[in-house]
Amino acid sequence: MKDQGRPSGLLLAAVVGLGLAAIALVFSAGQSNSTPTIAPAPLAATAPPTTTPMLDTPTSTVVSPPTTSISFPPPATVEAAPGWRAAPGGPARQRFGATPLWTSAGLLIWGGGSVDGEVTAATTLYHRQIGGNPWVELPESPLPGGSESLLVENATTVLAFSKTGAARYDIDEEKWDPPFETPLAQPLSGSWTGTETLVVGVEQRAPGVARLSAIAIDPNGGCCRLLAEPPIDLNRGWTFWTGDRLLLIGGRFDGNTNAPIDDRPGFAEYDPATDQWTVLPSPNLEGVQALAAEWNGTELIVWDYLTQAAAWHPERGWRELPNLPLDQTECYPEGAAAHGKVFAFSCGQAAYFDGAADRWVQMWAPPWESVTSGWCSPAGTADETTDVYLWCAPSFGGQPVLWEIDLDRIETIAVSRPAEESMWELVPHPEWSDRAWASLVWTDTELIVWGGFDGAEEILDGWAYEPSSGRLHRIPDSGPPGGRVGQTAVWTGDFMAVWRGDVDTWDPNRLEWAGGSRVAGPLVHPGNTALWTGDEILFWGTRNWYGASERGAGYNLDEWRELPTSPLEPRSNAVVVWSGDGRYVWANDAMYVWGGFVTGGPNGIQPAQDGARYSPVDDAWQWLPDLPEGVHLEHPVGGFVAGEFIVVGVDRRRSGDVPVVTGAAYDPMTNTWRAIADLPGPIVDGEGLAGSIAAVAAGDELAVWLPQWSFGDEPGIAFYSPDRDEWTRHHGAPADAYSPQLVWTGEQVAALTPAGLVLLTP
Repeated sequence: MKDQGRPSGLLLAAVVGLGLAAIALVFSAGQSNSTPTIAPAPLAATAPPTTTPMLDTPTSTVVSPPTTSISFPPPATVEAAPGWRAAPGGPARQRFGATPLWTSAGLLIWGGGSVDGEVTAATTLYHRQIGGNPWVELPESPLPGGSESLLVENATTVLAFSKTGAARYDIDEEKWDPPFETPLAQPLSGSWTGTETLVVGVEQRAPGVARLSAIAIDPNGGCCRLLAEPPIDLNRGWTFWTGDRLLLIGGRFDGNTNAPIDDRPGFAEYDPATDQWTVLPSPNLEGVQALAAEWNGTELIVWDYLTQAAAWHPERGWRELPNLPLDQTECYPEGAAAHGKVFAFSCGQAAYFDGAADRWVQMWAPPWESVTSGWCSPAGTADETTDVYLWCAPSFGGQPVLWEIDLDRIETIAVSRPAEESMWELVPHPEWSDRAWASLVWTDTELIVWGGFDGAEEILDGWAYEPSSGRLHRIPDSGPPGGRVGQTAVWTGDFMAVWRGDVDTWDPNRLEWAGGSRVAGPLVHPGNTALWTGDEILFWGTRNWYGASERGAGYNLDEWRELPTSPLEPRSNAVVVWSGDGRYVWANDAMYVWGGFVTGGPNGIQPAQDGARYSPVDDAWQWLPDLPEGVHLEHPVGGFVAGEFIVVGVDRRRSGDVPVVTGAAYDPMTNTWRAIADLPGPIVDGEGLAGSIAAVAAGDELAVWLPQWSFGDEPGIAFYSPDRDEWTRHHGAPADAYSPQLVWTGEQVAALTPAGLVLLTP
């Protein structure tokens, strides 16, 4: 069982020194969010004591008065997030640091403090039974309670610890035993082993001298057996029972500065069979000022307020985990475990670690207003029959709220993939930094960067990079008629075809250029989008700096043909994608065109909200239906993924002026659109995002590039899965770019940035 007695809440709180109250810690928002590297530490051991001292235990009992069934008012009307249920929160007291404990009999709440000091009613134990039965006010405890309290299971009884001692409450007989003394002046955490309760806390040895101590309490009234002294020094920690060992992890903090004395957590395990502690390697987490930890039945999952995480296995040791898909906050992280999952809470955000899939999954959290006006404490257990609870009590009056997670209704909004399966790579090159409007194509073995503009003149060459070998070689100029600024390049399966008024083809096998058409294609403009269908190149539209167009052409590497005039209004920057894989043309394959800018609006242009598709087999256009009601997209990007045409853009109308990245998916078989899930997370700069995103079909997902000023503190790529209707975010791209060229190699997403080629292996 985890430490249920530590102060918790929405500010980073640390118990500092002996008998000190919870103090809020505020951290800078600019902390690093890089994934930690787990480094081992030397092992050490502490020999067991030669004697096992016993402390006196009272033998008489105090029969408590009968319990009282009470009804608390329901919480204020708030719209529950998916997967959450709101229930009455129990006593209407302003408190923080109350101790929630989930047992087989129900949820218990005890202790706590307030901004003005200890809460008088903190001595009362409140009980909520399984099945949603009303809260029960149990007899008042003989202890003062308070913010430095601890509640831990002890067979069919519950042990309550405070700064002045401990007492046992018998759940079945509904009575308190008289209090008894323990050597612990500051209880930290306790765990039930199945035969006894092991408790760790700070012992005041002499004035100004404090050491960590551990005791054992059996369920038959015996107290207390001193255990070997823990070999690590900490004043805040958590204990977890693995089945045969007790794990202890935490940190040591300075009461004057609220800063850690040691820059790494202390970590040790205790073997009851030998009464020996062993120091274990510590996780290399940067946010040691505020940690959370939970045991999921197999591994110890540890994370910090910087969203860094690691997992410890008794046989395999530490391994690096992906960062939580949450934003860094100034909040103290909290955790709970249930159904084999570890749940993490921070500043109105929630996520769980799915051990089976080895990933973090962000989920909807309770309404923000309900958890920011006070202090929240989670409770849960690995027992498959229980749920997770988040108990939120206001600091300045009002009714507490008990939030219950309905595990059958959890809705995912983002996932974080395992770090070992996700990798960024930067291939720098000094010449690439000067190439604006260069082309990027994938030849099945190489990435080719061709042409561009250096600010003064056209660039007349290119480079090819082979990811499998790291080989990089130059591609010479194709000869007359010169450079290719504003060119269009496409891979045909055998050649790279480059067009700007004429067509040249590069053969990567023979390392030579071959002449193509020296005649300008009909109605083809600089900045066209080019698609290879398997039979011909389809050219359509234009980029906005070349004006608007609604016309296109086809070129089969021998002859040109003019496409039928589309029904669309002339536009620029439309999404233009091909539904096939570029090897064959099937009857249902088509070129899809949607959105872009058309004339009108207060600035002379406005975002178009319509589209059409062109079938080469029928040589005809067909209107696409309107987007789903309420979806309005600006600066769209898209791709054809898993049988659907997916369009993603910025929606400003749904939430006032707050931009949202969202989209819609079109099914050609039913001729209908469906709205897709919003990209979770903040959009820092909607104006910066507009026109600077890019997308490419990446297998069964759509990869969307988001620049630094829009994605948060780092550029990155978000993958949308049509099958799951969910997003996966990959922060931390090694370079930023404005609307880069994107290609999918079959294994990696490649982005052409001023710093070089950025490759992401998802």
